[in-house]
Amino acid sequence: AELTSLVERSAGLDGAAAWAEPGSPAARAVVLRRLLAMRRRLPDVFGAHGGYRPLLASASLLAFARLDRRGLPRLITVVARAEAPIEGSEIDVELALPSGEWRHVLLDDEPPAQGSLDGGASLSRFPAVVLVT
Repeated sequence: AELTSLVERSAGLDGAAAWAEPGSPAARAVVLRRLLAMRRRLPDVFGAHGGYRPLLASASLLAFARLDRRGLPRLITVVARAEAPIEGSEIDVELALPSGEWRHVLLDDEPPAQGSLDGGASLSRFPAVVLVT
């Protein structure tokens, strides 16, 4: 019953709202729900013909792109190499993005990114960034 309630509640939350809850119980459910929805929406990216490419990032970030069957980036994942969000960090956390308009999957109120992503700002709200084009 508790797990069912958590999964149901996660439908109305984004990553930042779930992360702000004491103990962040719904954060994992939000990530799973939204990434499984992306997997259903982008079968060519996650299927046998999809690909994977690491992205050049600063030492404080780990980033990679999932590619469609044509080799074009469609989904980007970014995480900090530290355990906690890096709000106010002086480390360079700017990430160059492939061309296109990239929408946030886990944060509902973040504007789309083009050209680059301020990883520090996004990761200060949730410890992972997932972008889709």
